[in-house]
Amino acid sequence: MKIDWKKLASKDNLLILALVGVLLFVISIPVPKEEKKEQNTVQQVTQEVKETDYKESMEQQLEEILSQINGVGKVKVMITLAASEEQIVLDGKYGEEPYVTKTRMPQVEGILVVAKGAGTGRINEVISTSVQALFPVDSTKIMVAGMRGD
Repeated sequence: MKIDWKKLASKDNLLILALVGVLLFVISIPVPKEEKKEQNTVQQVTQEVKETDYKESMEQQLEEILSQINGVGKVKVMITLAASEEQIVLDGKYGEEPYVTKTRMPQVEGILVVAKGAGTGRINEVISTSVQALFPVDSTKIMVAGMRGD
């Protein structure tokens, strides 16, 4: 039995062979796993908790220090943040996992201070100046108000 190489090397057979090669190549490409989506969701929830803790910690520290100022009295503070935490991520080389190189906490956008002793010009000025000394916030982003007498 003699093999006819000219028949086997026809255009149709070469085309079929090329298509089979492409198909094998496509099949060998790895498919991304679903674990990435779950991991991203966990990271987002963790980031939200971290930001809330960060904000609450700043509010509590500011309340404690402002209440120590003579004439200010009881204090409640609310801080608003401009954006969420920012992470600078570098891709890993040679198949390594990406990694975080730097984390920037969110910037303070505005501060509301409600104090028992607020209402007089001098106390409001001391509170506002103290807040400006602690946070890089313009005076127009700081509001000082008197507390109700409950």
